[in-house]
Amino acid sequence: MKFIPTISLLGCLAFLSGCDHSAFDFGSSHKDHSHPSQDYQKPGANIRLSHNYDGKTAVGKTEYLQLIFTEQYVSGSMQIRLKPSPSLSIEPANKDFVFSMDDKKDHRIELAVTAKTVGKHLLNIFGSVVDQTGQVSNRILAISFYVATEEQPQTKISGSAERVIILPSQESGSEI
Repeated sequence: MKFIPTISLLGCLAFLSGCDHSAFDFGSSHKDHSHPSQDYQKPGANIRLSHNYDGKTAVGKTEYLQLIFTEQYVSGSMQIRLKPSPSLSIEPANKDFVFSMDDKKDHRIELAVTAKTVGKHLLNIFGSVVDQTGQVSNRILAISFYVATEEQPQTKISGSAERVIILPSQESGSEI
């Protein structure tokens, strides 16, 4: 009876000895799986956004922004549509922009943004690209505006902040 398990074990060992040992290097396979946010981009139009907004806005104060859209296409066209939250007003009033992607790789939009109320407001940006083959790709981007009054300090809540709820408690039961 012990003969069959022994042969099975020897067969498995022979099989494993023939495998590539680099496949079993567990230490090196877990070295670095991080993806810097600037290198990774979700599927969609190859459009990247950079801007000069500092993250601080006061009610009624006008912020002058420069939006820079970078793309990697040989030719085609890019359409940008801006859709601000109702409490944001933007100048120029034109919210649709079309850029040729034939030779320039950076496309700029100058904006003046004014917030009417306190809170978090979004400037939603819808990008659509028609490349040289006629294929259409889309990308949705946004800029958050954290708006406070002049007297109220600016607080920006990060998405990674933990929220803790503290509840009063009373211990009951017997000691062991």
